[in-house]
Amino acid sequence: MEYCKNNKIFILGGDVLVKDGGEYRHNYDNWYLDKDQGNYQDSINKAKEYITNYPKGDYAFVFVAE
Repeated sequence: MEYCKNNKIFILGGDVLVKDGGEYRHNYDNWYLDKDQGNYQDSINKAKEYITNYPKGDYAFVFVAE
């Protein structure tokens, strides 16, 4: 997120991966933000909010960036 913030890159959304048996796999949770719904800072805030509010566990979050 810091890289995207520093370089003004819009985060379109992301996918959630869960650790299962030593490997990460998609759990089919995700989020998105249409580009016409805000600016790059709004997209970073949305990503941060989604990750912060996600239930505790061993997850990886994969960004889809502009």
